[in-house]
Amino acid sequence: MARMTDSMFFPPGKLPVGILERLIRTYPSTIHGVVVGASIGEDAAEIDFGEKYLLAKTDPITFVAEVEKNRLITTGGARPGDDILLTKAIAIEGTSIMAREKGEELAHWFGEEFLRRCRNLAEKPGISVLEDARIAMRDGRVHSMHDPTEGGLANALLEVAAAADVGLVVEEDRIPILDEYRVLCRHYGVDPLGFIASGSLLTMVEPSDSGKITRSLEEAGVPAASIGRITPKEGGVKIRSEGRIKDLPRFGRDEIAKILERAIR
Repeated sequence: MARMTDSMFFPPGKLPVGILERLIRTYPSTIHGVVVGASIGEDAAEIDFGEKYLLAKTDPITFVAEVEKNRLITTGGARPGDDILLTKAIAIEGTSIMAREKGEELAHWFGEEFLRRCRNLAEKPGISVLEDARIAMRDGRVHSMHDPTEGGLANALLEVAAAADVGLVVEEDRIPILDEYRVLCRHYGVDPLGFIASGSLLTMVEPSDSGKITRSLEEAGVPAASIGRITPKEGGVKIRSEGRIKDLPRFGRDEIAKILERAIR
């Protein structure tokens, strides 16, 4: 087995995807019964415990749960032809973090009311996606789910493609963006696609069920939009922007780090 012996130093944040892939290949799981182990885009381990699967997750919150075997949804389940749904809007967590970390500055530039709205996002709509997932599972054929966290929507979509061994095309003009977040991106000169975006859920669904799931979410007070489609791997991971299709950018570091670092220097 190959060994990783060179010393490597990385800035805070996610490991570069190439290094992570190398680690996973070098140290594969050998535990009997592991259905889903360490892999790109999969956020929890699934272990076969007989009648059910045991789920174990440690980042950012440690929990253990059970799931019926016919109800297990993984990031890697996306299929060519699936619609890509995004709940709520980006970037709920990133905007609330900015209100906490740079509140005085935001109040100076945009006023106390703007700051209050940004702060309140942590509570309403909040960053839980449990209800989003429950409704989607109840009302349609869901093949894959993934939550955009560090590295934003772009990195989450890239992780879906890597986990499922597929391509995708996302339509930039369909991506719902919070008004407050749009203001922050313009002010600080950062890319909206690369900002920590917990609070939204990516759901890859059977296209004929897309409308029903979206309507059910909306009726429950959870905004949702179809932002693209899963394609064969050969097509790559793309975004259509202003009529042009180009590669979806990958963010080695979350865009919020750029802003917070400026305050330290």
